[in-house]
Amino acid sequence: MQPAIVDRIEDMYVKHQADPYPVYREWRDKGPVVVDADGKVIVLGHDDAKAALADPAVSVDPRDSRWYQQRAAAGEVSAEEEQRYADAPFIELNPPEHTRHRLLVGQAFAAHAARAAEPTAQVVDALLDRLAGGTGCDVVREYAYAIPIRVLCALFGIADEDDRQRVQDWSHFISRSMDPSNPVDPAEVDRVSGELRGYLERLVDARAAEPGDDVVSAMLASRGGDQRLTRAEAVNGLWLLVVSGHETTSSLIASGLYSLLTEPALADRMRAEPEKMPGLVDELLRLTPLVQCLWRHVKQDTTLPSGARLRAGDSMVIVLAQANRDPERFADPDRLDPDRTEQHVSFGAGPHYCLGATLGRLQANLALSAFLRRVVAPELAAEPPGTPRALGGLTSLPIRYERVQPAD
Repeated sequence: MQPAIVDRIEDMYVKHQADPYPVYREWRDKGPVVVDADGKVIVLGHDDAKAALADPAVSVDPRDSRWYQQRAAAGEVSAEEEQRYADAPFIELNPPEHTRHRLLVGQAFAAHAARAAEPTAQVVDALLDRLAGGTGCDVVREYAYAIPIRVLCALFGIADEDDRQRVQDWSHFISRSMDPSNPVDPAEVDRVSGELRGYLERLVDARAAEPGDDVVSAMLASRGGDQRLTRAEAVNGLWLLVVSGHETTSSLIASGLYSLLTEPALADRMRAEPEKMPGLVDELLRLTPLVQCLWRHVKQDTTLPSGARLRAGDSMVIVLAQANRDPERFADPDRLDPDRTEQHVSFGAGPHYCLGATLGRLQANLALSAFLRRVVAPELAAEPPGTPRALGGLTSLPIRYERVQPAD
């Protein structure tokens, strides 16, 4: 049976950027796999998504796509474009190169992320202390958005406040440029990416000359047998940690704040049963992932659990946001249930499973718990511009409150 044909996914995102979920569900009702008008394979079912992400026949490298191969054969690929692929960060590499990079970056990052509870708590309390001077704020811009980058800067050993702000601004622009509903000038993306990369190069050089107790120094010292990261590879690893670790976690925290502020019974339960907060965080990840989909390309013919056949050269969009709401996997899939135990795919699966998953969960857990514990009688001050269901998540959430209690 041939999969159903649907609209171009890029057009759908432009038309339904405020809430793409009804369209995802409509497409899922046609089957776990559909094909868009451009011929891209759209994976919507949970089991198919998880299998595709872990399948060695599936590639993260666009050069394995039919689209690229046809252009290359016609001489339409410039040397600059080919060099960009060659210089790609390790998240865009396949094994075995990806395996080597991930091991070296991962062991350096994991060692410091495992000790991140204390710096995260310090960042959270410092931001809440700032809010104690008033009775209202934009809790996304002044709290949720500031936490991840400050934690990352602490792990990187970046203490200068101006530098932290610059890293935050660069990360925000680059992340938003990846939103399909938010077209930006490619030249501006290159300029901003170059500024962030230049800063990280200087940071790597400084740590190489004078190592410290931070992720950057640990990355430069990381060894896997006789393997070590080159300067360029270390910069790419840091660039990835910043861009992928900031916006996604801030969106997760913002989604949690919105849920707690708009569902009083949920907030009351979390105050009464704080041990349930990790379950709430996972449900927020399931229901409102900032990364709505992942692109992949098929290196060789393969078959998904549903029986859908993929051909070498196919380009594929794995819709994590709908896989997380697949009614064949999740009962009452649109309901937020902190007691749910089924696993989502918001952090991916297989060899490219998110390196920062543990840190992201930790930051959200501490940020939401501290907000409930310290902020007295919080409520929305105005309707926010959008909801967590929108592409790009919440960008603003004005609130008012009686007071902020001192930290424990």
